[in-house]
Amino acid sequence: MMSNELRSDWKDFAATAIAFLVSGAFMVFLIMPIPGFQEDLVLSGILAAVIYIIVLIVTLLALKKDEMKRFITFFKRQKSDM
Repeated sequence: MMSNELRSDWKDFAATAIAFLVSGAFMVFLIMPIPGFQEDLVLSGILAAVIYIIVLIVTLLALKKDEMKRFITFFKRQKSDM
């Protein structure tokens, strides 16, 4: 029997796993073959972190539709304030 806390958190865990897999595959197949990135580990690490964060946010928003609606209304409010 799963507790309520774990049941609501499975989307977070799933999004984290998806983001790790996608960003890892992106790094291995698209960035590592480029010769310059193999020497510069700091740059490739920063790029991997940025890709991971973007994919994590996208997957979290895709899994949690209500949070996505709240995000959209927040950005619309920000635009109307400007």
